[in-house]
Amino acid sequence: MIQAAIGALILLGIYKFMNSKSEYEITWWLAFVFILVPGFLLFLLSIGLNLLNVSPAFSLFGYLFYFAVPFLILKYGLEFERSPAIKFSAVVPIVAIVTEIPFVMLLGAGNA
Repeated sequence: MIQAAIGALILLGIYKFMNSKSEYEITWWLAFVFILVPGFLLFLLSIGLNLLNVSPAFSLFGYLFYFAVPFLILKYGLEFERSPAIKFSAVVPIVAIVTEIPFVMLLGAGNA
């Protein structure tokens, strides 16, 4: 949850920088959803892969959710044009991975 809040704040800052002359508005709650929903879907995917005894390496394909979910919300839910929807959703996987790294390192250091 903390990772999602930090990622949403970073996304909001990036969107404000990218959105200086555009008519599209991204709110904090929407940025939070862009991080939280794909993270939850990735969590469910990893549980399903573990139950099916499939290699956890396949869960890396789940990071495509970080691009697909925001794009679908922007394009079909909020009726953005294709170009701004791609531009805004392309930043989400990068921010999600960058904000996830410190938490993974902290949890990994505690288990060592």
